[in-house]
Parts: sequence; structure tokens; C-alpha cells
Amino acid sequence: MTRFFFHLVADKLRYEDDTGMVLASLEDVLLHGASIAQILTKYHLMQINIGREPNPDDYLEVEDQDSNFVITLPFASLLKGAAEDASTRNQPIDLADHRISRHLRASA
Repeated sequence: MTRFFFHLVADKLRYEDDTGMVLASLEDVLLHGASIAQILTKYHLMQINIGREPNPDDYLEVEDQDSNFVITLPFASLLKGAAEDASTRNQPIDLADHRISRHLRASA
């Protein structure tokens, strides 16, 4: 298993993920990246952290524990599912979402 770091790049600024997440595969990296994008949108954390809503030019830059670049995950593709989740924005936050949101706030 490898630790992956999901750095947010917005407005040409890079917000470092200092904690990362231990994941088993590239598929898990893609799923986790989509979860981050959905949570940033669902709970307006990106607006809190950097002062604006996400836009299609933003992306997550993923690197592994050895600082090797792995993949770029554009918000345009990650947020496709988040738009469909808009109806759940006023629902109670679940524990998994809460953990991820705390992690994102701490690393921003």
C-alpha cells in the first residue's frame, strides 16, 4: 500500500496535502479524488479555504509517498457526479465525510 497526497491547484496556487491517504491502487486514487471534489463542493469547504467555489480549471495533483507525480485529476471531470449530488447538500454529514472534511481543512 502506498500513501498518496492530493494537492489542490486553484488560481495557479497549490494547496499542499501534508497528510495524504494510504491507498492500494490507482483506482482507489481516482475514487478518493472524486470524493474530495464532491466534499469540497457539497460542504462549500473550498469557498471557506480559498474564498471561492471550485471551477473547471481547478485540479488535484496527486503524488506518491516518494514525491513522484502520479496523476492530475481535473475538477471538471471529478465534479460531474457532485452536480448530481446537489440535492443532498442539506442532509446531515456522515462520519466518512466529516473525517475527509477535517483532513481537508487541516491541510489547506
